[in-house]
Amino acid sequence: MSFHFQAPDLAEFPRRSYRRFLEETLGNLFAEISPIASEYSNRFELTFVGPDGKVKWWFEDYAQDSGYPNTAEQARKTNMTHSRRLMMDAWLRDTVTGELRKSKCYIADMPVITDRGTFVINGSERVVLGQLVRAPGIYFSQTTPITYKALMLAEQGAPIAFELVLDPAVTPGKASRAKCRIKLPKRSWIACTTLLTAMGYDAQEIQKRLGKLLERNRIEWKQITQQEALSVVGRGWKPDGGGGAGAGNTALSELTDKRRYSLGKLGRSRFNAKLRLEGESKSLAPADLMSAIEYLLGLPHDMGFVDHIDSLETVT
Repeated sequence: MSFHFQAPDLAEFPRRSYRRFLEETLGNLFAEISPIASEYSNRFELTFVGPDGKVKWWFEDYAQDSGYPNTAEQARKTNMTHSRRLMMDAWLRDTVTGELRKSKCYIADMPVITDRGTFVINGSERVVLGQLVRAPGIYFSQTTPITYKALMLAEQGAPIAFELVLDPAVTPGKASRAKCRIKLPKRSWIACTTLLTAMGYDAQEIQKRLGKLLERNRIEWKQITQQEALSVVGRGWKPDGGGGAGAGNTALSELTDKRRYSLGKLGRSRFNAKLRLEGESKSLAPADLMSAIEYLLGLPHDMGFVDHIDSLETVT
C-alpha cells in the first residue's frame, strides 16, 4: 500500500504575514500617530492621513544604475540588503491659516521577502521567527494568602503593577498595615487613592466606589487635594526631590497619551471583558484604573477571580 503526501508550504505563513504588514498594518500605524505636532509650537501639524481620511503609501524599486541590488541574488553577491523604498504622501497643515501642503516623502528601506520566506540582510539570508508573547490586558494573581497583585500590559508602553497587601494580624486599637498601591512605568510605588485623586477623582467619588472595600480590607487612606496628590506622583517620578505638581501632571499626561501608552485593540477588548467595561478607546483613562483597583480590592472577598497568567489562553 502506498500513498502520496503533499508537504505543506511552511514559508507561506511568513510570506502572508509580511504581506499583511506591508498592505494593511503600515497604514494603520501611521494613521494612529497622525497628526504630529511639536511640543513647543502647535502652529504646524504633519499628518499622513489625507483629506479623504486615508493613508497612501507605496514602494519603489531602486534604479538599475543606483548601485543598490534589485534581486536577492545581487544582494548576496554584493553583501547588501535587498530592499525597496517606502514612500508616503504627507500633508503639512498650518493651523493658523488653514493652508495644507502635500509632499511625497521617503520613509525608509523595507526588506523584500523571498519565495522561501527569508530576507537578505547585508548579504546573509535571515529568517524571522515568531514567538509567543503575553497578550495585552490585565491579569490578577494571588502570590501569598495576604498578597494580591495585578499586572496591566499594554501594546505600547511599560507594564503597570498593582499590589494589595492585607494585614495578617488584626489587633484592636492599632493602626492597620494593609495597603493598596500602584507602580506606574519607571516610577516608585504610590497609594492607589493618591493616584485616583491626582487623576481628578474627589474624596466623595473614591468613598462611593471604594469606601466599603477599603474598610473591609482595613486600608486607611488620607483625603488630600489634587495638587497634593500630583506632588506625590511628581516625587515618585523624580525621586531626587525635583518633582512637584508640574512633574506629576507630566507623568500622568504621558500615561494617558495614546502615542506613549496604548492598550491596542486586543488589549482594550480583553480589558473590557475582564472588568465589564465598554468603549473602544485604546488609550488609558482614569475610569480604567478605578475599575482595576476596585476589582483588586474585591478579590479577598470572592468578588472576582484570579487569572492563570502562564496559560496559553493569555498569549498571542
